[in-house]
Amino acid sequence: MKTELQPNGKYLVTPDNRRGQVNLVWQAQPSSGSGGSGSGGGGGGGVLKFEWKDRRTRTVVDSLSVFPEDGCTYTKVPTGRDGDRVFLLQYGRSSDRRFFFWMQDKWSPDKDKEDDASPEGGEAA
Repeated sequence: MKTELQPNGKYLVTPDNRRGQVNLVWQAQPSSGSGGSGSGGGGGGGVLKFEWKDRRTRTVVDSLSVFPEDGCTYTKVPTGRDGDRVFLLQYGRSSDRRFFFWMQDKWSPDKDKEDDASPEGGEAA
């Protein structure tokens, strides 16, 4: 994504046009002690990652750690145009930790489902 400050004080955002996939990934941390179950339950034991992966190369382009104290939100951005599917991942109220995602296709083949474009595992967020 490219951002450019305009004379009116607003930013022109040019999206990255690569096809990708958004996922929530739990990365368990090795337990320091008695073996542990590795389930991620209990005392934390891991990190939740919001990842954008390039579908063609299958490489992770963006990997953002999400912690409960960050107060992250993932919301649809109203653009005023029908069919636009732009979403914002924001860390708390900080304006310098905003990540926009433009979705091209619905993630669910069921057209009757709500159009929320939640990443896989979105209910965990």
